[in-house]
Amino acid sequence: MIRDSESDMEFARRLGTQGAKLKNHREGVIGVKKTIVWVSSDGFLDTDAQIVPKLSASFNIKWVILYLKRDGNKAYSQQDIERICLNSNVDLIFIYLKYKQKDVRVIFSYYKIFSMIQGLKGDLIFSDVTQACLFFHLLAKLFLNKNKYICSMHDVVLHKKFKNSFWIQRVNNFMIKTFSNVLVFSQVQKEIAEQRNSKINTYYAGGMCLKDFGRPERCGKKDKMTFLFFGTIRGNKGLVYLLEAGNMLYKKYPDKFTIKIAGHCDNWETYQSVIKHPEAFDFKIGFVDNREIPDLFAESSYLVLPYLDVTQSGPLMIAYNYNVPVIASNLPGFHEYIDDKNTGYLFRTADSFELYRILEECVNLDETGYMSIKNNLSRFIENNLTTEAIAFRYASIFNKIMSS
Repeated sequence: MIRDSESDMEFARRLGTQGAKLKNHREGVIGVKKTIVWVSSDGFLDTDAQIVPKLSASFNIKWVILYLKRDGNKAYSQQDIERICLNSNVDLIFIYLKYKQKDVRVIFSYYKIFSMIQGLKGDLIFSDVTQACLFFHLLAKLFLNKNKYICSMHDVVLHKKFKNSFWIQRVNNFMIKTFSNVLVFSQVQKEIAEQRNSKINTYYAGGMCLKDFGRPERCGKKDKMTFLFFGTIRGNKGLVYLLEAGNMLYKKYPDKFTIKIAGHCDNWETYQSVIKHPEAFDFKIGFVDNREIPDLFAESSYLVLPYLDVTQSGPLMIAYNYNVPVIASNLPGFHEYIDDKNTGYLFRTADSFELYRILEECVNLDETGYMSIKNNLSRFIENNLTTEAIAFRYASIFNKIMSS
């Protein structure tokens, strides 16, 4: 553990254990392992925790994890990461930042961090650090060789009403204009980034990994069909359209379904005013512990994502990990993952009546039809979204940059 303070940072813990090897790279036999310095901010650990251990079979990984100074719960604690990496060849370096990101004193923290990163002598540095860390990205330009550095961008185009959007959009523009190599998490975002700067190398590794929170303890579906909305509740998530569709569905099928809402919300009273039939819903408003997630999805028939905009969706990747079909707004960001009426359903964005019609179709679908959708989804996941497949694409990108 490294705790940021006025004094020099010290390494208090390094973990490194030999893990299972990945298959040989399809383009040729991998020679001497290169060293990758992987830097993550804590908010993106759900993305990185699946990939980093897999890549350690092909590279020497030195994983620097930044725990930012902010309010709220941490989805992945230091202990969680240590457990995940227990059987892999990963050196872990934990850094707890003392100052918030808008505090200029954090610059001195990042100065020490980049000095430490340089001392790790990586053949390539990859950062999956939130764009809210302006000073991190500014110092990356000063400290790092841009030809041996690749940074991620989770949102080239920000969600509507995104918190701190003025600040973050300018960081986005800076990153696209400054760095040579950028990795994004959807094909749509890749196209937008290339339109903004055709000279950069924009990479897409196939989206985020499936998000695995362990095996469920309760595996059986309930007697009623369960539609799940999961995740932080904000205006751009379109929950109001699901609530309206649920009100309509209850009038016709009061005993055949439940809509479960699970997630944190800062203004729940706004949504409560829309609910006309509370008996149709099951609410868990607040922080959802990781340990609750497996059962939450295992007991659900469909995940519903009535979003107004999307870049990539963490809840979708959780649903797919548990082979739960998804009903989502007909947005380009979902087209990569949902084959309408084959692996899931798409409905007209911001149209509660069309969402109602989809829910009605699902309620009346027989077991054979439902299992057909789940089987189609299972094949899609196996062909496109396994951790091994995405880790292979990361390895291909890293080797391409290091050999150029």
